[in-house]
Amino acid sequence: YLLAESMRPVDAVRAVLQGHSDVVNHASFSPDGRRVLTAGRDHIARVWDTQSGQLTAILKGHTNSIGHASFSPDGNRIVTASLDHTARLFDTQTGKSLFALSGHSYWINHAVFSPDGRKIVISSADKTLRLFDSLSGKCIAHLRGHTGPVNHTCFSPDGRHFLSVSDDQTARLWECQTCRCLAVLKGHTEWVTAATFSPDGRYIVTASRDHTAYLWDAQTAKSIVRLIGHTSWVSSATFSPDSRQILTASGDGHGGPLRVRRRARSTGESWGTLMPGNPCGTGRASHNVCRRRRGPAAVHRRAGHRRRRP
Repeated sequence: YLLAESMRPVDAVRAVLQGHSDVVNHASFSPDGRRVLTAGRDHIARVWDTQSGQLTAILKGHTNSIGHASFSPDGNRIVTASLDHTARLFDTQTGKSLFALSGHSYWINHAVFSPDGRKIVISSADKTLRLFDSLSGKCIAHLRGHTGPVNHTCFSPDGRHFLSVSDDQTARLWECQTCRCLAVLKGHTEWVTAATFSPDGRYIVTASRDHTAYLWDAQTAKSIVRLIGHTSWVSSATFSPDSRQILTASGDGHGGPLRVRRRARSTGESWGTLMPGNPCGTGRASHNVCRRRRGPAAVHRRAGHRRRRP
């Protein structure tokens, strides 16, 4: 879709990317926005030109569904994560498979490049992570500690640390250089589905199937605030570019539309619920900014504080 400044579609559909023979599990833009990467259940990832919608590369080599794929920071390489127990590194231009990143005994949930593109961290359902050198394809470290499948990983903005989250209800903070676990982030009461650092590197947010997200201090690994209000599992959480707001996405409605909440970082207060067809949900739209307005379950509390009634 092509969006105007109002964030509403200008053209109904810019291009339909046809070619996969089964479900498309993941899609993302390249860092320069010129290409789109799709990964499918058909064991193939594809690269497309965003202007023409034409297919530019087909990435083959996996023998099972590809659940996730991402570009390197410079856009020249791609890493894929598959149910065939491997991740693979590809050349973006040619689609050539450069390395198979193997060693895990169960499927790969997630794989991501470090900010400098020199390392790749992979999380697996075998309860472990592996850190690879992206230039040689060699495994640097095999990281253990989680007692459940590892669902997601991400690097800090400066590349010095990375996070892992697991079905064991915890997130772990690791030091990249030594591969030591620096802290275990505990608080969730169900699987942790995702985590990310704030752009300024000072905070961490985690999302969980316990219907909550947690905000953490990245330096001390201490919990700052528990973000509540969703009535189903929280699938993801992310920060605004200025690190001052958090968005959480949930399966509220038991398979219905995703609900997204805008939150003030320091207080955990919800700014509104975003639903399809209403980009500012319970808040009123004004130049793409939701004006603050309280609605049902819209005021969130710090842990231990009473929740204000609507």
